[in-house]
Amino acid sequence: MVMSHQSKNIENEREARQIAILLVSMVVATFSIYWQVQEFDFVFFDDNIYILENQNVKHGFSPEAVKWAFTSFYAANWHPLTWLSHMLDFHLFRFNAGGHHWTNVILHIVNTLLVFFVFYRISGALWKSSFVAAIFSLHPLHVESVAWVSERKDLLCALFYFLAIWAYTGYVKWGKISNYLLALVFFLLALLSKPMAVTLPFVLLLLDFGPLSRFLKRGDIELSTATMEKQNTISFIILEKIPFFLLSSAGCIVTIYAQHFGGAVASLDTYPLTVRIANAVQAYGLYLLKTFWPQNLAFYYPYIVNISFENNLLWLSLIIFVSVIVIKLKQQCPYLLFGWLWFLGTLVPVIGLVQVGAQSMADRYTYIPMIGILVMTAWGIPAFVSKNIWSKRVLFSSSFVFVICCAAISWHQIAFWRNSQVLFERALRVTTHNPVAHNNLGIYLAHHNNYSEAMNHYKEALRIAPKYADAHYNLAGLYAYQGNFQKSIYYYKKAIAFKPSYCSAYYNIGLVLKHIGKTEEALANLRFAQHLAPEDEKIAIALGNLLIEKKRFSEAILTFNSALKIHPENPKLNNDMGVALAGLKRYAEAEKYFRRALTYDPNFVDAKNNLALAMHDQGKLIR
Repeated sequence: MVMSHQSKNIENEREARQIAILLVSMVVATFSIYWQVQEFDFVFFDDNIYILENQNVKHGFSPEAVKWAFTSFYAANWHPLTWLSHMLDFHLFRFNAGGHHWTNVILHIVNTLLVFFVFYRISGALWKSSFVAAIFSLHPLHVESVAWVSERKDLLCALFYFLAIWAYTGYVKWGKISNYLLALVFFLLALLSKPMAVTLPFVLLLLDFGPLSRFLKRGDIELSTATMEKQNTISFIILEKIPFFLLSSAGCIVTIYAQHFGGAVASLDTYPLTVRIANAVQAYGLYLLKTFWPQNLAFYYPYIVNISFENNLLWLSLIIFVSVIVIKLKQQCPYLLFGWLWFLGTLVPVIGLVQVGAQSMADRYTYIPMIGILVMTAWGIPAFVSKNIWSKRVLFSSSFVFVICCAAISWHQIAFWRNSQVLFERALRVTTHNPVAHNNLGIYLAHHNNYSEAMNHYKEALRIAPKYADAHYNLAGLYAYQGNFQKSIYYYKKAIAFKPSYCSAYYNIGLVLKHIGKTEEALANLRFAQHLAPEDEKIAIALGNLLIEKKRFSEAILTFNSALKIHPENPKLNNDMGVALAGLKRYAEAEKYFRRALTYDPNFVDAKNNLALAMHDQGKLIR
C-alpha cells in the first residue's frame, strides 16, 4: 500500500512537471510570435472609431464615461466591459499603441492557459488538452483577434466564457452551488464583453451530454446516490440552464436593438434569405478549410452575392458528410460529435443568417468555434491510429510539425497588422472586388496627405459598390478639403441617401453649407445630426455657434445647456455657453461659465478674453 501511494505521488509529480513545461513552452511561443506587436500602430478600421476618436474612452473613468459605457449603443454595439477595458488602456498608455497591443497578447495567453485547464479538468488527457491549447494559441486565424486592438471584445468574451465553463465543470463534478453561481457571473461578464457569448448555454448542454457524461454513473463524484440521480435527469439539467438561457435571451435582445439602432443590420432586400443561407454554407466550409490550410487571410472578406450552385453544393456535401460520419461514430468516438456540434453551434450568431455589416466571414469569428475542430482532431485522430510505439511517434511528430507550421504562418500573418497601409494592401492582394479595403486604404493615404491616391481608391470602392455610403462620405470630405464644395455636398447627400442615419455626414454637410453661406440648410443638417447623436459635443458646439452667429442666443443656450448636462467639464462648451449668455446681456451668468471653462483649461485664451469683457460690461475690476 505504501509503495502504491509513493508511486502515485511520483506519477503526480511527473505529470505536474510535464504540465509546467508544456504551459511555459506555450507562453514563450506565444510571446515570441506576438513580440513584434509592440511596434505596431492603430489601424484605420475600428481602432479610430473605438479609441482614437472616441472622447468617452479618452476621458477615462469619469462617472459620465462609465455611464456611457453601460448605456450607449455606440458603433452599433453594446459591450460595456470592453469599453471599460479600452478606457483603462488609454489611461495607462494614451496613444502608445504598443501598450494596447500588449494587453491583447496577455489576454490571449491567459485564454490559452484556460483552454488547457478546462479540457484537462474535463478529460484528464494531458497531451490532447495541450495540443488543443497550443493550436488555439498559435493558429493564424486567431491573429486578427489578438493583433487588432479593437478586437479586445473577442479576448475578454473568451476569457469569461472559458471561466464560466471552468466553474460549471466544477459544479458538475463536486455539486457546489457556489461554482454554479460563479459560472452565471462569468457568463454575464462574457455577455458584457461581446454578445457572441450567447452560445454558452448550448455548450454547457453539449458538455452534459458529452464529455461530462451526466447520464452515466460516476463513482468519483462526491455526491450521494440520490442527489446524483436527481442531478442527472434531463428535466433537472434543462431546469438548471434556465438562468443561462434567460441571460442569453437578454443578450440577444439588447444586441439586436443595438445593431438595428446603429444601422448595422442589413435588410433582406440587400441580402435575401437564400443568399444568406448560401453564404452561411460556404462560410462553414471555408472556416473548416482555413483551420487546416490557413492561406490568403485578410482583415475583410467581401460578400459574394452570386455564389455558384456547384460551389455551394460542394460545401454543403462536405458539411453533411462530416455530420453523418460523426453521428455514426458517436459511440466509438463521442468527442467527434461533441467537437462538430461545438463548431457548428458557436458559429451560429455570426454565420450571417442575421447579417451584421457587409463581410461574408471573418477570421475573428473562429476564436471560440475553432476549439470544436481542435477537439475533433486531438481526440479523433488517435482513436483511429494503431497503438504501437511507431504510430504514436509519427502522431506526436505530426502534431509537433503542425504546431510549428501554425506558429511560423502566424508570425508572417501578424506582420500584416503593422499599420493600415500594409493591412489594406495585403487584403487587396489576396481578395477580389474588395471595396472596404479600397475605402480604408484611401482613409490612410488621405491622412498621410496622399490625396490623389486616396481619391483613386475611394472611386474604385464606389465602382465596385456604388451604394457604399462610407466611400461617398470620404470622397465628399476630400472634395471639401480641396475646396470643391459643390461636389462635396453632392457626395455627402449620396452618403445620406444610402445611409439615412449617417450622423457624421449630416454634421459635415452642415459645416460645408455654413461655409458657403447657406446657413438655414446648415442649421437643419446640424439639428438632425444632434438628433441622431445627442451626446456628441462637437455637434452641439457647431450648432450652438451657428445660432450665435445668427444672433439666436436663446436657442444657442438651450443647445449648450443640453450638451453640458452630458459633458459638464468641456471647456469649449462652457465658454460658448458664456458667449450665448453675454449675447443676451446676462453678463453675471456668462462670467460663471467663463470661469468654469478656465477651471478645466487654465490656458484657454478665448475664455480669458471673454471673462475680461464680461467683467468690464459689469463694471468690475479685472484681477
